[in-house]
Amino acid sequence: MPTLSEISKGGSDRVEQYKQWIKEKVGDKDANSLREFVGHIIDDEIPLSVSRPVLSEWASVVLDIPESRGVEDEEPVLPHEMMIDLGVHALDTMTPRISSFQEQALLIRECLSWVYQDCKEWSKAAEVLKRIPLDTATVSEKGDVYKVDLFVKISRLYVEDEDYYQGETWINKAWPLMKADMDQHIQLQFNACFARVHDGKRKFFDAARKYYELSHLVQGDEQAYALKKAIVCVMLSDAGPQRSRLLATLYKDERTQSLNELYRILQKMFLDRILRPSDVGEVKEHLLPHHEAITADGSTVLERAVMQHNLRSASQLYYNISFDELGALLDIPPHKAERVAAKMISEGRLNGTIDQPKNMLIFTSDHTAINQWDQQIANACNTVSALADKIVSLHPEYRNA
Repeated sequence: MPTLSEISKGGSDRVEQYKQWIKEKVGDKDANSLREFVGHIIDDEIPLSVSRPVLSEWASVVLDIPESRGVEDEEPVLPHEMMIDLGVHALDTMTPRISSFQEQALLIRECLSWVYQDCKEWSKAAEVLKRIPLDTATVSEKGDVYKVDLFVKISRLYVEDEDYYQGETWINKAWPLMKADMDQHIQLQFNACFARVHDGKRKFFDAARKYYELSHLVQGDEQAYALKKAIVCVMLSDAGPQRSRLLATLYKDERTQSLNELYRILQKMFLDRILRPSDVGEVKEHLLPHHEAITADGSTVLERAVMQHNLRSASQLYYNISFDELGALLDIPPHKAERVAAKMISEGRLNGTIDQPKNMLIFTSDHTAINQWDQQIANACNTVSALADKIVSLHPEYRNA
């Protein structure tokens, strides 16, 4: 095999000779030669018409992760540690001439990110992509679609590492660039990532809405998964009018009827029925670890959500109730029941007043004529929304109409 010096002095077939040299060194796992090659190929004496395609080939072959090409059950040729070392070294070596090799540096960063992902080092994979300069001609030529895809990837990688704050930062960068006519795959990834960010940050109502939107973009098992996540998140969200409206939307969506025990619990919550411990046990099967995190008052997220739901349900059954009785109903101490009720009333999520001398919660009626009229309008809107969702599911071409 000719040396690099010999190839550099060759004729019109130099590109192919360099590519063959790279493949042989990768086959030999010769890390030192592959490191030295980067400095050689970016030298001023090598024409850009040769160095650019050859450096791209180096990135694609040396930092090759089969999964990035859609190939499963195939191991990479080089060890991960070697690929990471070579990728980092290449980027450092290219720094003085980076303006001449913007596209190749971009490719190396994308390939290196795949290597980190294959090692399940999600944050490092995100950090590599974060350093892609967005003001270069290479990125500008790719347009907003590339930027959205990049921002969503970075957000998704942070979410995989449960760094939801960084995930939110990067998904928010993608939001202003999103357009209705963008590729459906990008819309799908965007909605899925946004839903997971809201879920991880315990913004459960927002997460439920995003998961429900996502359910209209996917089919089969993915659709069932999105609907289940929407139901779980709406169950965990703070009780109140907004949550009630989303519960109604989910309950009236015929797709949720196939979700067995989740649909049964959804029905009980929609009808403002008291949730029993057996119901809570069924929900726990669908929870992630952060869904059972301890809140400031010492209860878990699920316990707090069930507590608030049962308090609203009690308002449909009683005109008034003592805090001793309410505590027994909610299975919490009376003073905690009073604190929960006071917070919900102050936030406008429960209609009532507290009579402290009598140690009693008095529910105020919400069934005035105007409220009944509002409820009828809400029911009509929910029906129209359900019909529209059904039409879109049967005729996806109308989604962006």
